[in-house]
Amino acid sequence: MDNTKFQFALYFLVVTLLIIFLSFGTIQSVELETDSKEYSGLYSREFEAVHFIECGNDENWWASTDPEIDYDIKMKYLSRGNIDVKYIFVRVKGRLSEIGEFGHFGMSERELNIQEILESGIDAPVDCFDWD
Repeated sequence: MDNTKFQFALYFLVVTLLIIFLSFGTIQSVELETDSKEYSGLYSREFEAVHFIECGNDENWWASTDPEIDYDIKMKYLSRGNIDVKYIFVRVKGRLSEIGEFGHFGMSERELNIQEILESGIDAPVDCFDWD
């Protein structure tokens, strides 16, 4: 095989692999988006810990998000005025992980990736405290 044909074959292989790789990333993004669900619960920020506890559930999930949404939640959390309040109520759209180890030293069994804040405030519905 001469040098020109070899270069063309190599170029074709690289381009094909790149297209497959990029297509896979797009497919993954679509799958993540369709897995999104609405969650209501208590959001808490502590030293080296960011938690979410769904209303009516006693599981403590690690909360993660992108920097812009994190900033919005942090500002709402800090503006609550009462330093004794350790949480705020949020209604969010997000994706819940499978069971694993998440957060600081794997302290949470699940991770809620928050993609959008739908509502937030200090006052939580009564059922958020109904943990049997």
